[in-house]
Amino acid sequence: MVNFKELEEQGYFITIDKRSKQYKEYKKWKAKESEDTIIWRAVTERLTSTMSRADFKIMCELHAKHFDHKYKEICTCSKRTIRQWISELNNKLL
Repeated sequence: MVNFKELEEQGYFITIDKRSKQYKEYKKWKAKESEDTIIWRAVTERLTSTMSRADFKIMCELHAKHFDHKYKEICTCSKRTIRQWISELNNKLL
């Protein structure tokens, strides 16, 4: 799979033909990435010492999507893992 983020940082898409298949795939990726960023930013704004069930599910979905694993709901008693997932998503999406 193409690492669009890395290519974007290198300025690759500034020089590429805007009609190419790769550029169209990049635009789809960019739209999806920004959508996930908006969703995650909204979740982090609502975070306090507790997390709602809906936000927990969003966190699990986004983590599965961005870290290439099946969707799973981690045990809510595992605060360390929850904090780790939040940190990983913050690093990736914000």
